[in-house]
Amino acid sequence: MKVFKIAIITLVFALIFVKCASVSKLTNHAPEALKEAYYQNWNSGLKDGGSGTDLYIGLHDNPIILDSVYFRGQLSILSKSSNHSLLYIGRFSFNNQIYNELAESSFFPFQIKDNECLISYKLLKNNTLKYYRIVNVKMRKTLNYPGDSSRF
Repeated sequence: MKVFKIAIITLVFALIFVKCASVSKLTNHAPEALKEAYYQNWNSGLKDGGSGTDLYIGLHDNPIILDSVYFRGQLSILSKSSNHSLLYIGRFSFNNQIYNELAESSFFPFQIKDNECLISYKLLKNNTLKYYRIVNVKMRKTLNYPGDSSRF
C-alpha cells in the first residue's frame, strides 16, 4: 500500500512538472501572498527512525493555493499546517530508499540552487497554475526528537 501511494504521488508530481516543462516559464514576480520560506532538518531520535527536512512556506493571506514544491532534487506535495491555515509544509524524508529521477531528468527545464525551491500554485480568482522560484530559503535550527533508549 505504501509503495502504491508513493508511486501515485510521484506520478502526480511528474505530470505537474511535465506541464511545467512544456510552459518552461517561471512567474517573474512573487505572489503577493507569499510571506516567508524556510526549512528545518529533523532527526527522529530512534534507531532506524530516519531523518528528513520540512520546508515551510508562509502566506499573508489566501488568494493562492500552494500545490507542490521542488527542493534539493526532491518533490513534495504542500499541505496546510493543522495549526496555522496560512502555513504550508512540504515533507522530505530520508529514511526510505525512494530515488527521485526528476533532478537528473533532461526534461526538467529549471536549474535551482540548494537554497532555492520551485513552487507550483493556483490563483483562486482564475484557477491558473503558476510556478515561482523562491530564492534564499533560510535554514532553521535542526530538530532532534527525543529517542526511546529501550530500543537500542
